[in-house]
Amino acid sequence: MALGQQTVSTVNGQKLQRNDWHDPCMLVDPGAMTLADIPRHPARVDAHIRVRQPEPYRRASVTLAWNAADTLNYAYARLSLTGHSDDIYLGKAILTLGRVADGIDLPAEEHAFDPSSGYESVRLVYDGFSARVITAAGTYQVAYDLSGPGAIMMLNDSPVHCRRLTAMGYALPPLETAAAHSLDSLCTALASSTDRMEGLWEYMDRDILPEGASLGGQYRLATAKCPDGGYDIIYLDGASINPDLWQPLTIKGHLTPTIFAGNCDLVWRDANGQVLDRECNAQLDPNGAILTLRFPLQKAQIRLRRLPHPD
Repeated sequence: MALGQQTVSTVNGQKLQRNDWHDPCMLVDPGAMTLADIPRHPARVDAHIRVRQPEPYRRASVTLAWNAADTLNYAYARLSLTGHSDDIYLGKAILTLGRVADGIDLPAEEHAFDPSSGYESVRLVYDGFSARVITAAGTYQVAYDLSGPGAIMMLNDSPVHCRRLTAMGYALPPLETAAAHSLDSLCTALASSTDRMEGLWEYMDRDILPEGASLGGQYRLATAKCPDGGYDIIYLDGASINPDLWQPLTIKGHLTPTIFAGNCDLVWRDANGQVLDRECNAQLDPNGAILTLRFPLQKAQIRLRRLPHPD
């Protein structure tokens, strides 16, 4: 066996990336191999295995598993390669998507396709918003649990030749806290401010297409001016998705004023901690009572109404 390429990278002291290319291919005995431990709430995940049977007429079953707590609990994409004895009839390959819970196999869907005469690929991609499995059978939406266990594994019940083993996880930028403020001092400072972009806000309503985004909670937020001339959006409470991720005074976003009155460029951390900044903007109405956050690429907007300052 010769190893053509191997890359293991670290981010913030964590091993997050593995990209092995085996040339000639590596014979993998039956068993389970952990490819990577992806941190919770990743920004992106990309896992890819490329395999074939050691001999054309042998059957083989190879599983790419994610959100794996152990070998008895994981979500999976399983590739079953049927045997064939010649190059004319290659048999059928089967892709099965499902999960294993406490050792019980729970298949959800199955797809048959014509295999190639060489290697077959199974790839999992989570792009920050949704996850999909990509194979020769097609591309299929799957679930990826951001707060669940993060191990990515390859499991095979028969020997296989492996050409590629990839498992790459990209960590989110760390959440920041408005360290210059306590909750009391923040409210006191905002109560005396004459800047209409500063204030306390609560969720009012939304305009969201279900296929584009979902509401992370009925937030209460504060906007406070910072030294760069913009305004931090500071989380106070109200998260319903990943509430453990959001603590009071965590910075939820940032507003940068533009040349248009009441209009700002917007950077926003969504409920999973993903950074949204492409084409995002915010608009304060002429009365200074409603702040609208717009996310055109996600086909969503949220309106916040100004709260009176506590006495």
